[in-house]
Amino acid sequence: MQADVPDPLSISLLRLRELVASGKLSQLVIERMTGVHQSQVSRILSGKIKRLSKNVKLLCEFEKNLHKAMPLKRELDQRILSAVDEIWDGTEVQAEALSRLILSVKGLLINHQRGER
Repeated sequence: MQADVPDPLSISLLRLRELVASGKLSQLVIERMTGVHQSQVSRILSGKIKRLSKNVKLLCEFEKNLHKAMPLKRELDQRILSAVDEIWDGTEVQAEALSRLILSVKGLLINHQRGER
């Protein structure tokens, strides 16, 4: 059963669905940026909405503000790529080492975001 979603909201959900389908945005990124669990994002974007929940509203608000975040994300992506280009010698061995190094700080970043030391 699908809830009757007001037209502007259904347009926002359709745009998000298209971004995910095209690979320009992932459900995990949406989860990280909105706090809506990925399984709920999936359910909502697939149209399995029983009511106009807080999560539906959050996703629609996220889509409305997405255009503001995208240029900043591209700028930050470029900063990361430039830093890697500066230190990477182009070999597969160093690519593997840099990948492991970057992924190894994931726990540190998560703890920092939580305010832990």
